Amino acid sequence: MDTQIPIALESFGYFNIIFIISIISMDFHRHLLLFSFYILLKILTIRLKILNKYLTDCINLQNENNTKVVIYNINKDIYYHNKGRATKNKKIIRLAEAYKIIGEGNNLINEIFEFQNSMIVVFTFSYIIITLWSSIYYYRTLKMLHSFIALPLQCIIEFITMGLMTYACDMMSSERNATKILVNELVMDYDLPKAMRIQAKAFMEIVELWPMKTSAYDMFPINIQLILKFVSVSTTYLIVIIQVSHFL
Repeated sequence: MDTQIPIALESFGYFNIIFIISIISMDFHRHLLLFSFYILLKILTIRLKILNKYLTDCINLQNENNTKVVIYNINKDIYYHNKGRATKNKKIIRLAEAYKIIGEGNNLINEIFEFQNSMIVVFTFSYIIITLWSSIYYYRTLKMLHSFIALPLQCIIEFITMGLMTYACDMMSSERNATKILVNELVMDYDLPKAMRIQAKAFMEIVELWPMKTSAYDMFPINIQLILKFVSVSTTYLIVIIQVSHFL
């Protein structure tokens, strides 16, 4: 009887190694999709940040032009011209077109990764729940301290990967909110010519049309609140299974 226990534990160790290798191989594809999703959103966020920089420069230039008169000397004739009164400035329209392209890119990324994101959210949550229960079970029944430590570490890794995805979506949404604030400053600048303010209002409508939000089939909004809900539900479940494990 005593000789059968080490053999059983040894066979369990081999099975555990095979199980870990299979899990890593299956998770590699999921983590690769998460990394690709993060890179694509990061590229769009950088583009949106550049657009916000141009909007900031446009606002700062307009504030400078409203406080001084610029003198041009062309063909020995002196002309007084206020740059803020230029009505043929198409910069705002071009920036609005750039924002629309970024919004279309975000919508396309959302459509491509919509199914993957929903499966990632569902299976990651299920994996965390099962892993927490397994760690308590191994510790209570087999007194395997290394499994009790290793399995929660896997849960932390899953939280990190989910946090990476939600962080990318949240940064995109933050940059979009910054764009909305900057465009609103142009709309509320009554020193601008009427034509430019009309362009700014059209830009504001485009910003409202493209909210730069990511979701999984409109069921799971992917933002920083999602990872907080994951932590909250997982902690509650961990407390419940610790209490229930005493009856096993």
